Parts: sequence; structure tokens; C-alpha cells
Amino acid sequence: MALVLPIKPVTKPSTLNGLTNGQLPVDVLALIGIGNALMEKTAARAFRAMFFSLRYELNVVLKEVGDYRTFIEQLNLFLSRYKPVDFEIYNTTPSAHRKYWGAAAVYGYTSVYWIKKDFTFATAAVPGTSNHGWGLALDIAEEYDDDAAADPIRDTVVLWIIANGDRFGICAELQSEKWHWRYYCGDAIPQAVLDYEAGIVIPPNPDPTPPGGQINVVYQTVELRKGSVGPEVVRIQQLMNEISGSGLTADGQFGSTTETAVKNWQSFFKVSGGPTGVVEAATWESFIEVWLKTGKP
Repeated sequence: MALVLPIKPVTKPSTLNGLTNGQLPVDVLALIGIGNALMEKTAARAFRAMFFSLRYELNVVLKEVGDYRTFIEQLNLFLSRYKPVDFEIYNTTPSAHRKYWGAAAVYGYTSVYWIKKDFTFATAAVPGTSNHGWGLALDIAEEYDDDAAADPIRDTVVLWIIANGDRFGICAELQSEKWHWRYYCGDAIPQAVLDYEAGIVIPPNPDPTPPGGQINVVYQTVELRKGSVGPEVVRIQQLMNEISGSGLTADGQFGSTTETAVKNWQSFFKVSGGPTGVVEAATWESFIEVWLKTGKP
């Protein structure tokens, strides 16, 4: 049974008063201690403290695949995922795959109704509304294999954040995105953050894994090869089209063209085992790694 990610209303820190989403000045941003990742400075304090405890308790190497995002970056991401349509098409599109952008005309677009170009795409916030644009949201990844690329966040880390994030004022934003977390406490700095900054050792949570079973695992385990058919084949065809422009027909038929595209992917991204044309565990992991870097919300 899947665990429910904790989602709470966000109170913005007063540092953001009078500012514009995606146009934050440098003096309200701060490094969080992972690469060059930047967040609003209050949120940065909370994530910095949480990551210290997370590393201490789980001994993991953390990375990020999405920090503060400018308006232009959010706009480009949105336009890569969504297209404008008339109301009739919008109204018959499932809500999970559509967005209403009331300010679209300000930026030269004729419709306020938008739907995903491909329903397999990850969601993206309407420009000017993302918590990435406020510097409050972070997409978390890990490093646990032999290459330098970010690896998908594992269930053990997600379970730890579910159990401990509230102590640092951090919660999830969407049930479908276990990598996407945000600071929600505004100016009310949580005690665990203050303790960390004062050098007080935060005792480990005695039960870091909440009850209720494991959350759903991202990785696919089915092996696909020439001759395979079905929705899993559609997914990899769509994914390769989205990320590498493979130009495949997403028909669920694993033929010679799809096999060649898989081999090209395996060669380019140096998947262990080489260009076999078979989608096994290492290739699935590569798909997820690359998608996390290019398909984040």
C-alpha cells in the first residue's frame, strides 16, 4: 500500500513580501550546501538543517535536480509541456493534464486554456505560480552508483522525510512527486532548525519509518526487448521522444526502430552492459535519472 505524502499549506517568509515569483533578487537567496543550489534564505536554513540530520542518520549522498527557478525558466518548462487549446478541448481533457493560465494574454498567448502536449509528461506549474519561483521548493535526488549523474530518490529517504520533515517545516507538494519538497513555515523557524544552527545535536527519530507499508517504487522491473508489446513499450517510446527526440511512433510495438533508439540511448548515456537494445534494470534506471534532470515539475 502506498504511503500518503504530507502536504500542508505554505506560508511565505516575509523576505518575499512585495517580490515577484521567479524574479527574486540575489540578497534573498542562499546556498543550501548541495552543489550550487539556491533557495530563499529562510527555506535554505530549513533544508540545510534537515539534510544534516538526514545524512547523519542514513549516510546518504544527496543531490538536487531543481532549486530556485526564474520566471523565464518556468515559462520555457511550461511551454515545453503544454499547448494552448480552445475551451471545448480543454473542457474534455482530464484535469490532471490541463492548466488554466489566466495571465497568458500578458505574454502574447491567445488562449488561457492549456493541455499537455503528451499526457505522459510530468506536470509543470503555470508561469509565475511555482514554489520553485519563490525559492521554497526543491527536487531532491541522490548519488549512489558509479557515475556522476543524479540518481532517483529512494524510498528509504522518502520515508525518512515523511517521518521527519515536519520538524524542519518541510512537506511534499504533490502526491505524485516523491522527489518534490517545499518549506512551508514562513518566519516561524522550527526549533529543529534553530537547534542545528546553535550546534545542538538533534537526536535521531526513534522510529524513522512510519507505519503503513512501503511507497510505490519508481523503477520498472519488466524487461523489454524486440518483440515486446504493451503500455511499458509506449512509455519508453514516449520518454525517448520527449528527451532525445527519437521520433518514434508510440504504438507499443518494440520493433527494429525502437531497438535502434534504445541502443543509441544506451551508447550515449553509457548504460552499463553496453548498447544491447534490451531495456533491463540499468536502462530503466538511466531513463529515470535523465528524466529527473529534464522532466521535473
